[in-house]
Amino acid sequence: MRLDMDRDSLFADLRESLRNYEFWLFAAWLEIVSRYRRSYVGVFWVFLPPIATFCVLGYFYSGIIGRSPLVFMPYMGMGFALWRFVTQVMNEASSVFLQSRAFIMDGRIRLTDYILKSISKAAFFLAAALLVLVALLLISPEFTVRGLPLATVGFVIFFWNMVCAATVLALVGARHPDFHEITTSIFIFGFLLTPILWYPESLAQGGRRAAFVQINPVFHFIEAVRAPLLGRTVGWLTPVYLACFTAANSLLATLVYRRYSRFVPIWI
Repeated sequence: MRLDMDRDSLFADLRESLRNYEFWLFAAWLEIVSRYRRSYVGVFWVFLPPIATFCVLGYFYSGIIGRSPLVFMPYMGMGFALWRFVTQVMNEASSVFLQSRAFIMDGRIRLTDYILKSISKAAFFLAAALLVLVALLLISPEFTVRGLPLATVGFVIFFWNMVCAATVLALVGARHPDFHEITTSIFIFGFLLTPILWYPESLAQGGRRAAFVQINPVFHFIEAVRAPLLGRTVGWLTPVYLACFTAANSLLATLVYRRYSRFVPIWI
């Protein structure tokens, strides 16, 4: 048991987990390798879904909405890659404590190790998707290098919010195992309502549908990364929304972790 002043502190545990990354990083990589070890191409399977999705699906939908494939494929690809990362993190996090029951009951109670494990596993797939996206961006007429600094800032904010959200969902999932099924259904529905396969400007400005898009946090996270790279203007609402959401999300994760992390061994 930890007896120091930082007991049950999210930031203290995250700091220790980052210093001792061997457990959660290797565990995530081992799960990916084990998943593809019997296939002919091995871990290179992680590249095939983004190639098929970005190129085939992107080319198909570009014709439906009347956009050039070289313009639409990077747009759709960036949105899909980030959305897939969100869904993978949420699905993994909501059941990560239950799946790690043996380690936790054996005394490894620094819960941020398991939270970072769920995030790093999804990050491997995101990294593979980003490599494919680099090729699409380089051939896109809308790509601009000047947007890289702003997109990097947007990605850092996006990633930190995923850590906070994963922390909350991991604790909720430990207390309510059925929550994992709920998150799966929500994200399947949310994908169609987020501007990934379509452009937000296609909606009538000021209407209810446009307002619904503006309250969707995933839309703002995607736009903060995607828009600068594709020469699109980031609306004034996005940085304001992300600042408020990040502050609230960080506070919620900190309070929930401090209050309920000690109960996880009992819940599982």
